[in-house]
Amino acid sequence: MRKFLVILLISALGLTAAKPVSYFSPRRTAMGGAGVAVVDKENSYFYNPAHAAEIQQSWHLPALLLIPNSFAYSDNASIVFNKALHNDGDDNTVKTFRKIVPSQLGLGGSYSTGLVFTPHFTPSSNIGSFAVGGYGNAQMSAEILNRLSPRFDLMGRADGVVSLAYARTVPLEEWLPDPDNFIFKDLQAGVAIKNIYRTSLYNPNEDSEVLSLEVLNLLGEDATYSGLNARFGSGLGFDLGVQSRLNLFGATANIAVVLNNVATVIQGKQYGPNIFTSAKGLSELDEDEPWTEESRYKQKIPLTATLGLAVEASPFANPPLQPAPDTADDLPFFSQTFKYTYLVLNCVLPRAVYAADFDIISPEKSGLKRLHLGLEQAYLNDFLRLQLGLNQGYPTIGLAADLFGWYRLGGLYYTEELGAEAGQNPSSFYVLYSSWVF
Repeated sequence: MRKFLVILLISALGLTAAKPVSYFSPRRTAMGGAGVAVVDKENSYFYNPAHAAEIQQSWHLPALLLIPNSFAYSDNASIVFNKALHNDGDDNTVKTFRKIVPSQLGLGGSYSTGLVFTPHFTPSSNIGSFAVGGYGNAQMSAEILNRLSPRFDLMGRADGVVSLAYARTVPLEEWLPDPDNFIFKDLQAGVAIKNIYRTSLYNPNEDSEVLSLEVLNLLGEDATYSGLNARFGSGLGFDLGVQSRLNLFGATANIAVVLNNVATVIQGKQYGPNIFTSAKGLSELDEDEPWTEESRYKQKIPLTATLGLAVEASPFANPPLQPAPDTADDLPFFSQTFKYTYLVLNCVLPRAVYAADFDIISPEKSGLKRLHLGLEQAYLNDFLRLQLGLNQGYPTIGLAADLFGWYRLGGLYYTEELGAEAGQNPSSFYVLYSSWVF
């Protein structure tokens, strides 16, 4: 029995060594998950292939392998909104649910490297830009339920992706009778093909990737191992992205639409524990060959679509109802407060990038879980960057430094909602990341 538990632990930890279908972008995550319209030459072409047309030339690779490291308890996060937002309950239901799930531990890591290049066979040629790279993400989480008779809900998934993308800028002037008065400017379009490898824990009893283990069922002569399965598969998928610029209240904004995991199907093998009946009539695990192939499976990855908007602006530079300079000191207290609040905000956010994403197609049914808001402010000639955001109703914050112009080091805090509605089962993560960007 002890050897079986060791094998279980090693097998579960081994699942965290691969890479993700959904790329983990530290910058986008720190901005509340908003960023499909924010171009980042390091890696944004991994989730919006159209960005390669604007990036044109870049190369990046990680400096640390443990990206990110995360640890969280389910009661660490507090939702910004007081309402539980659950159709079947109220705030008391959410509080009771958190008592039932008192402890949670999550660990994860990601890895990526990529190259963007734009061939120029002639000075006037415009054949587009190419991006090739690989990225990965692995996550392992455990929830401890009912401490009197402990039950562990384990989730382990690791995805590895090799991606090839092509993007091109399409001038609209050639197709429009009056391009100066058209709301959209040049259009950038991109497509990426992905070769995906996925490893995950699997619970055949509930057809889910959450594996429930009753500790008492794993002990004693009546030990049972039902529900313990692992999947190993691979497949092809596509990403499509378009982006354009438009004039928004006197500022130039980016608007983007991205389709991820188009026609993505993974096929592979499913393995379960190799159980035999001993001479004593007991069910035991074969220590020489603990895993056996049970079946083949076919899994469709859900299609997602995101609409994003981003603008770089200085909204606090010119406050409304600005009084004349000679009367500013004679204003009432509240007017003075209004004036100096704008001055402080303009000092903190002199010119920031504001972004908003909404998942128009998503497995999530909650509108709040589909909404992502964020901003980024650069200081000291882009040496230091502050990111703030709201992800699914939870606050996020990040701080990054660009050292020497090619080394990026940063950290962030964010919360992800594991429940169906915001406020049910949030998990908070602390992330450290670094990379070389050229």
